Amino acid sequence: MNSSAGRLVLYIQLGTVFVILFSTFLIESFSWTSSQRLKQQLNSALVQEDQFVRLAALLGEVNQIKEDFLLAPRVSTSAPRSLVVDLEEKLTFLNSIFVDDSVRLTQDEFPLLITKEFDSAHLRILRAERVVSSYLLLNRELSRDDVLQLLRSYPLTDLRMVRSNLVASHKDLNELALSLEVQLEELDLFYEQMLLAALVIVSLAAIGLSFIVYQKTIVKPLEAISSFASAIPIVDKNADTSQAIIGLEDISRKLQDSTGGVREIAMLRLMISGILERLSFSFRTLNDLSMTDQLCQIGNRRSLDTYGLRTWKQAQRTSSSIGIVMVDVDHFKRFNDVYGHRKGDEVLVSIAQCLSGLLLRPLDECFRYGGEEFLIILFDMSGENFKGYCSRLLASVRGLSIEHNGVSFEAVTVSCGACYVNNPGGLTMDDAIHLADQELYRSKSRGRNQASIFTCDANNISYEI
Repeated sequence: MNSSAGRLVLYIQLGTVFVILFSTFLIESFSWTSSQRLKQQLNSALVQEDQFVRLAALLGEVNQIKEDFLLAPRVSTSAPRSLVVDLEEKLTFLNSIFVDDSVRLTQDEFPLLITKEFDSAHLRILRAERVVSSYLLLNRELSRDDVLQLLRSYPLTDLRMVRSNLVASHKDLNELALSLEVQLEELDLFYEQMLLAALVIVSLAAIGLSFIVYQKTIVKPLEAISSFASAIPIVDKNADTSQAIIGLEDISRKLQDSTGGVREIAMLRLMISGILERLSFSFRTLNDLSMTDQLCQIGNRRSLDTYGLRTWKQAQRTSSSIGIVMVDVDHFKRFNDVYGHRKGDEVLVSIAQCLSGLLLRPLDECFRYGGEEFLIILFDMSGENFKGYCSRLLASVRGLSIEHNGVSFEAVTVSCGACYVNNPGGLTMDDAIHLADQELYRSKSRGRNQASIFTCDANNISYEI
């Protein structure tokens, strides 16, 4: 992941805001759609309540006309027809209100009982209107008895029942309106709770997602870096620094190959990898400095303890032969006294180069053992070749022809003490060095410029060359 931690947090926050807004919009849309239908029903119910009150009032006027006529003691001959005409007008107006689209009730909006009562009232009004109209079509004067017969006949006697039906329907509509208001309040409460639940769920999801992303992009990579850091080797004074260098390079390579994490983690990983690379380079430099004799540029005593011992153990594992040659410069103190220490250092460098030049195989090593002494390890070499090597070593040093007046050969020579082990077995390298050192003492005691070899086998013989 190439995003930085800040940008990642911003993405999560923007995503959370978007989900919250979208959830709010979705819930509000459902709430508006659901409440709109209830509001329409409620508005229709309230309108119908007003219309029912109006119809009941008009029916009251019709009944009042009937009551006034019935209670009047005497009427003129024109009064019965005018009453019927007035009655027809009222019924026609009532019928027109019933058939109006704004008053008409449907079963989709109102309960079946209310619509049936409404239709029943409409049918009774329609029948009464037709009966009254039929009386007006009579081609004669209407008498009081005719009007009384009309008013006491069906369906005019049913108009009081119509008003009762309208009043009952008005009561039902009022209850329906109250029920719709309660449903609207419950619906609003339900969607408010849904909105609150959605906000809580989205917030928890955002927190969970943030935790997962945080674990994946920050915590886990940091734990991996920490595990790499804990695997960095610690080198004490007796440890082999080469193994530590290999370990550092391996950890640095693993850090470079590892992936995951935000940009800051990747930068931290590269920074630590770079530090480990520089540390590895510094270790190599320090290792070379600590393992190399600064004057002769060959392995020193510490190098012998590390690499020489490794070669010796390999010979033990493979049951291979191994030889150790101790070399000492003859009369070196006298040389320093005569020619000076600077010239003596040059002699040591020349001899070290000569000894190193005789080693052609990778496991053969030459070390400065101390002062004017050198130690050579020869791996997997036959006894005859080991003897030949010692002879070439003496001849090569003499071949340098370094002037040394006041000694028997008038030149710088060396004495050698060697130990050849056919099978190291349980013999340690220190034991072999001790045997070679004894042979070196024997060479010097016998006149120097020679080699004394001790062969560790069944016979354990010592001979000079």
